[in-house]
Amino acid sequence: VRVTGIVGDEANGITMPGAAVEVVGQPEATVYTDVDGRYVVELAPGAYELKVVMDGYRESLTRVEVAAGARVVDANIGITMAAFAETV
Repeated sequence: VRVTGIVGDEANGITMPGAAVEVVGQPEATVYTDVDGRYVVELAPGAYELKVVMDGYRESLTRVEVAAGARVVDANIGITMAAFAETV
């Protein structure tokens, strides 16, 4: 089953190219978003957690249910900027 989605900044909606989208427990299934923040990963039916990692942003976990017989599952993921401490 094809799982597709867009990774974007929750605060301003900007898409995030180059973000790593990992299927938790299956690091070999890690994919990266394209220039438009889109990703595609093929998964067997079941329940999964998708982990998104991007420099400067908090790690995000999203649960995805892939039903038997489904052809495509849409799973858009929002990420939030990490707090930065200013050093002078």
